[in-house]
Amino acid sequence: MAERDNQGGERRAILGGETEDKDRALRWLRSSRIPAEIRERVRSYAPLGLPVFLQGEKGTGKSEVARALHFLGPRKEGLLLRLPCRGLTWPKFGERLSLWLKSRPSANAIPLTLYWEDVEFLQEELQALLVDILADRRVPWPGLNERTLDVGVLSSSCLPLADAVSAGKFREDLFWTLETLTLYLPPLRERREEIPLLAGEILREKTPRGKEPKKFSPEALRALQGYDWPGNLPELESLLLRSGALTEEPLLRPEHLAFRPFAGVPGRGETLPPEEKDPWFEVTIPTLAHEIKNPLVAISTFAHLLPDKFEDPEFRREFSRLVNQDIRRINDLLENLMEFAQFSPPRRSLLD
Repeated sequence: MAERDNQGGERRAILGGETEDKDRALRWLRSSRIPAEIRERVRSYAPLGLPVFLQGEKGTGKSEVARALHFLGPRKEGLLLRLPCRGLTWPKFGERLSLWLKSRPSANAIPLTLYWEDVEFLQEELQALLVDILADRRVPWPGLNERTLDVGVLSSSCLPLADAVSAGKFREDLFWTLETLTLYLPPLRERREEIPLLAGEILREKTPRGKEPKKFSPEALRALQGYDWPGNLPELESLLLRSGALTEEPLLRPEHLAFRPFAGVPGRGETLPPEEKDPWFEVTIPTLAHEIKNPLVAISTFAHLLPDKFEDPEFRREFSRLVNQDIRRINDLLENLMEFAQFSPPRRSLLD
């Protein structure tokens, strides 16, 4: 009895909330959380029903884009099944898919969208299975063998999937299939000019009805734009809601921006206690790593494709442009770092 209750609860968890997910996905597609260029490409890609690979850091909205692609696509009446690939096994996948299909009426081809999250961690056995599913439109699992599926595939990763292929951890034939269409979702530090618009939009959405949303001083907006946002959109939303809740002032100024979520934060201009571990490196080192690694990853991806695309003059031009641009970017970063190193260590304050 308890087992049946658990299965019923899991089935409701999988099937429930589809309308809410659709509304949320379309709301995100109308918002500025996704860059305008990406929104337009989502609208053009979705009706095609082709595999789409989403690349971007954690918190850039990959899951929301996947939802939008599903609910605007030809399989929108079917289920969007989100599959985190870390630790996913063939039995877990088969059981989850079987649970969903049991509640669906038999049809000539059952519509289904599989969203493989962090796909570079997909086990070799599941990679082979996915190739077979796309070819045969069937799942070799008890009770599912006779069900024909109209399968759509979305996938995502924080890094280019070509790196996993080069390392021998991912099947090349599956790589080419998953990257039929690609979307790159930029981190917030590459969208600094959009942060004032994003911040205002988030506060308007989250302010209770009947209350006036808080505004930002020019200095506060510059402080938001000067921060690197390693947590991207969730970190921005968390900071804005926390800052608005901790002050009664209608205008948020720099001293109201609670970048640190715990209580007892020193006020503006106060130095952190010397016995506290200085978090400067915790913020700066990851930022430097991103600023250096991202261009190198882009160059690596293009280099991986170069042997097959060398005869394409447009590809060669784009490769040359990207390499020169990213080398300049890394060089400028290192020059700034060397200039910074000439100064004595700064005193750490909240807004540094």
